[in-house]
This record gives sequence, structure tokens and C-alpha cells, in this order.
Amino acid sequence: KLKKDTIHLNTNFNLKKSLTFNNKVIIIREGVNINLLDNSNLFFKNSQVYFEGTNSKNIYVKGFSKNSIYFYDCNVNITNTNFDGLSNLKNSQLSLPSAITFYNSIADISKSIFKNNIVGDDYLNFYNSLFTIDSVSIFNSYADAIDSDFSTGKISKMFMDKIGNDGLDFSGSIVNINDSEFHNVYDKAISAGEASDIFLGNCILESNELALVVKDGSKLVSVNNYLINNRIDYAVFFKKNFYEAPSLSTDSLNSLSINLF
Repeated sequence: KLKKDTIHLNTNFNLKKSLTFNNKVIIIREGVNINLLDNSNLFFKNSQVYFEGTNSKNIYVKGFSKNSIYFYDCNVNITNTNFDGLSNLKNSQLSLPSAITFYNSIADISKSIFKNNIVGDDYLNFYNSLFTIDSVSIFNSYADAIDSDFSTGKISKMFMDKIGNDGLDFSGSIVNINDSEFHNVYDKAISAGEASDIFLGNCILESNELALVVKDGSKLVSVNNYLINNRIDYAVFFKKNFYEAPSLSTDSLNSLSINLF
């Protein structure tokens, strides 16, 4: 197996044209600012990528136009990094729904913030990937905050506020969610669809349009969650009739006003 070249990014840079890293080890050091200009995108393929921010010196990635990040067949570690103002990927060769895409990748994201994406169906999309998310906040997402397609993951200590569509949208995924908060999600805080298997524990879901939605052969287990001032707390239904019946299991209805659909 060929050894990958290692690239260290130690200083701030403004990217005016799209940049592709293929078969590399990329280490982005603490305190670096990456400004994406003029519809430029970052592509990482078959690479190991490390965003190594610290508590005192975060990394900042800012989009100033229509800018996106795409990880293809990568191993990605992101810590203490702030993402702001990104958009879904769309150019003459490729069109994707998300601002940050993980395709066939392994991702570990912690102590990071994602905010103010400009356009696109999702802020983050995991497709056929394995992911871990810990102590991450997402604010002012244009549409869905996180979309997981045919992926497996663990989410803990996540905070969401002002999400334009769904908070967590699952299709064909297996995900555990713990100790997280969902506020002001304009559609579904948790959407389990297309034969997903979801566990949700010790979470707060407040002031959302719909809190917990299960559909199309999916299973959701809810344990010790608090549902406050949502328009609808629980919804279970078919959207595509070729799936088996969806299933919602809850230990208790910890809700100030239970609303079922």
C-alpha cells in the first residue's frame, strides 16, 4: 500500500478556485482561517483529514459565495472548528444537496459549530458512512441540519436551534442519540424513515413543529426524553406503502401537553 503524502496547513488562506486533495494526509492546524471565495469548493478524496482546532484557538471555515466541502472515501476528524455560510455543492460535474458531504467515509466530529448555511437541502449529509458527533451545535440551518442516508452513527451532547426544515433526517440508518437538545425546528426534530433504527435518550425537544416522527418501516425507541411546547409531539405514519409498519416505543410520555398524530 502506497504511503500518503502529508500536507500541513498552518496559516490562513483565501481560496478563489476549487481545490482537490487526493490520496493525502491533510492536517489543518489550530487557529487557521479558511475563507472560501468565488464559488470555490474543497474536495477531499481517499484521504485522511484532520481539523485540529483547540479550545483556545478554533479553526474557522467561512463561505463568502456558494461554497461547499466534499469528503469522498475519507477518514475525517474535526474538532474545535467553526463552519459558517456554506451552500450545497453544485457545479458542471456534480450536484449534491448538502453544504458538507461525507460519502463512504468515517467521520468523528466534536466541539464544533455549524451555522448560517445559505442554500441546500442539508447542512451535513452522511451517505453510506460511519460517524460520531459529540458536543456539536448547529444554528440557523437553511433546511435540514443533518441528513443520514444508509449510515451508522452516534450523536451526543448536540444542540440545535432555528432549523429551517428537519433537525435529524434518517433514511436506512442506525443511529443512537443521547443528551441532546432540539429547539425551534420548523419541521421534524427527529425524522426516522425508510427502515431506520433510532434510539433517543435523555434529550430535550422544545418548540418544534413536530418532535418525533417515525415512518416507512422505521423503529424509534424513546427513553427519558422531555417534549415541551411542540405543535405535535409524536407522529407515526406510512409515506411509502411498500415498507413494513413503523414502530415507536416510549418509556413514558414526558410531555407538558401530549399531541399525537
